[in-house]
Amino acid sequence: MGKSGLFDRWMVKMTQVVAWWCKCPTGGFTYWPDGIAGQPQRVTAPMWNKGLICQNERMYHRPESNGPPARRIYEGLSFDTELGVDPDDRDRWLMKTGDTINAVLHTDDLRLMLHWNAEVYHDLDDLKLHSDHRDDLTHDMVAEIFMADLRRRGISFDPPSDPYDDMAFIGVLNDAYNPGRPQHYPPGTKPLSLIRREETAP
Repeated sequence: MGKSGLFDRWMVKMTQVVAWWCKCPTGGFTYWPDGIAGQPQRVTAPMWNKGLICQNERMYHRPESNGPPARRIYEGLSFDTELGVDPDDRDRWLMKTGDTINAVLHTDDLRLMLHWNAEVYHDLDDLKLHSDHRDDLTHDMVAEIFMADLRRRGISFDPPSDPYDDMAFIGVLNDAYNPGRPQHYPPGTKPLSLIRREETAP
């Protein structure tokens, strides 16, 4: 819905504040404020007490990996794994699953990111339009808006009986509204697909 641009009228306008504390020499945050065809901007490492005010729902962005790939995966992790400070050393952090210590990390090895969201409104009427639910979308409206736009653009499709569970129709939407990938990257960085390929190569 966000990629199509068809639902801007109903979009909940958000702003984010993102802040980082990390002494690692690698990692960063790349963002494309002028769209994927534009030039990127970058917050570079070390990211100690750095932050941005941004709108990440609509802006293409990516965090960059920090630390060597071999130290990003630990054995025995589960949904109840916890990371906490060592009571005997405030700069040592214990990654534990139950009583098992999966890893011991130093403060300088970690990246802390804090992320705040806030809804933004043009004025009081705009706020009431949202809070009073006077212009809410329905599932049927979303499907009809998509189908009307596909017809207008001359894209063929079979009208789905259940648009939210019809994989062929979902595929048509993905193809029609896929904006692609950024065309430019900051000097010294690579597209994410290349980074993943290098990190998983034998």
